[in-house]
Amino acid sequence: MPNGISCRWLADRLGCADKHNELKKALTHKSFFKEEDSEQSNSRYVFIGMFGFKGKVAETLFNYLPGSGTQLQHYLGNLFKDETLLKIYKTHHLDELCRYGYTFDIEKQKHILVYGFLGFVCQWLSPEKLSQFIIRNFLSETSHLMPTQFKNRDLQSQCNYFCRLACRGNAIVTTKIINEFLFRSSVSAGNVLICEAESKSYRYSRKKALKHALLILSAPERVKLDYDIDYQQREEQRQLKEINEAQRLKNEKLAAYLEKKERVQKLRRDEREKAKVLASEREVERKKAKARAKARIEARKKVAENRKSSILTLSTAKRRHLEDKKK
Repeated sequence: MPNGISCRWLADRLGCADKHNELKKALTHKSFFKEEDSEQSNSRYVFIGMFGFKGKVAETLFNYLPGSGTQLQHYLGNLFKDETLLKIYKTHHLDELCRYGYTFDIEKQKHILVYGFLGFVCQWLSPEKLSQFIIRNFLSETSHLMPTQFKNRDLQSQCNYFCRLACRGNAIVTTKIINEFLFRSSVSAGNVLICEAESKSYRYSRKKALKHALLILSAPERVKLDYDIDYQQREEQRQLKEINEAQRLKNEKLAAYLEKKERVQKLRRDEREKAKVLASEREVERKKAKARAKARIEARKKVAENRKSSILTLSTAKRRHLEDKKK
């Protein structure tokens, strides 16, 4: 889990950082306020999430998925099951950001907060980012497209199911031997070739082809984006921007490190210079003390010599008197 989770962080992650206050409102249940002030709660966002956001998803299903209206209605119902809403609640860390009162039963009413979040997404994300959000959180898997009571879920059966929706026939898988070391499998629907895959293994070539075919059949919007030149250019620009941002952060980190290193080195040089100056001052003081001690010794020697010479100049009687006085 990332550090510093906040409404500003999540809004920036969604691509609308300037709307973080609206996101906080969308994640605040009316039970959070003493008087349950609906003007400051997420009730309007819950409304647009339950009907407006569902409408956007329904429009995506209508534009890109085959099937009758009843089947699309089943798909839409499967998309908004509690499991999907709980996954969104956890993926976007809403448990850290939602606000509600003690009367709110979070274990039973998480879906209300999720619908408030989806209302914010529907209201403030750009059409492209909203489409990406729907694909990433709702259409990236295929389980919602299968019948609720679907007995066989192997790759062949799933491809057959989508082929029957699109062209009223099962998928045809054929495998050819290219040489003794390579197999090529192809998946087609009627006379239309969906995809091909090659492998050294007969079984894996078929599995690889069926996986690719299932992706094409079940996620046409994703495939459309993958082959859209404008989308690819925007993705390249986004990746380049991320690389440049990462390089900028790396350069800033390196510059900060070098600045800190230079500051530490300068501090150590200053400390060494101070130590040298202090050592020099101590050496001067030591020499001065040594000179003073030497001068005191010389002075005492000189005093002793002067005293001795003065004694020698005295008369014999005077010297005898001084010697007797010492005794």
